[in-house]
Amino acid sequence: MEREERPLPQSPEAARATRALGQAIRNARVARKLRRVDLARRAGISETTLGRLERGDATVAIGRVLELLTALGPDLANSVVALVEADPVGERLRKLGQSKRVRPDEF
Repeated sequence: MEREERPLPQSPEAARATRALGQAIRNARVARKLRRVDLARRAGISETTLGRLERGDATVAIGRVLELLTALGPDLANSVVALVEADPVGERLRKLGQSKRVRPDEF
């Protein structure tokens, strides 16, 4: 039985990013000439989950996303982690010795 997809409240930016990530994953799969079933098997996820991911379903667990990126190429998952670790805003705040919590519009 297929799970009913329930939309999550997402900011417009997060919704766009989720869809863009799904499309990028699909493009990476197609470039490698992998069928959905083969990539899903390699990632240890169901073909249904892969389809949901490619459609930009925000309810797919982050662990599944990372498994899929690793199956496409370990450098992809590592790049995502490195991108978050780079965090230029956080680095700038650390250098300024920011100790209080700030809102995004205060960056």
